[in-house]
Amino acid sequence: MHPAFILLGFWTFAFISLCLALLLLNAYSNLIDYDFTLHGLRKELILAGVCSLIEAVSVWIVVAYLPSATRALILPAMLVAVIYLLAHLEDWNRFDPGLVLIFQLAIGMTAMYLMRGYFGSAALIAVVFAGVLAVIGSIAKGL
Repeated sequence: MHPAFILLGFWTFAFISLCLALLLLNAYSNLIDYDFTLHGLRKELILAGVCSLIEAVSVWIVVAYLPSATRALILPAMLVAVIYLLAHLEDWNRFDPGLVLIFQLAIGMTAMYLMRGYFGSAALIAVVFAGVLAVIGSIAKGL
């Protein structure tokens, strides 16, 4: 398969998982009355497109050329967190970009396990993530 198609697949997966992460985090923050604000749809889509391209290119380089350097993927994740922090400098606190990346990681891992046929692992990740969110939500609502 042509490398451009592989990169396009990684970019599509990263873009969809990042958009879903933002959507679910926004819904969750509304549920627990947390002040998580997003800009307009156009600005958020452009920002998600750029950040997902950074993620996709870094994963593509590691998968295609440097398979032993998977630990290096923390650098693009930190870069994406900094980009989101700078884009939402006035609206978000310092933990919100990390929350976006955690949501994206949980969504991406669940989708990846579902596509590979590991339904038990996908269900385990989804249930544990939902349980952690329920505990955090109950603590936040209790305060």
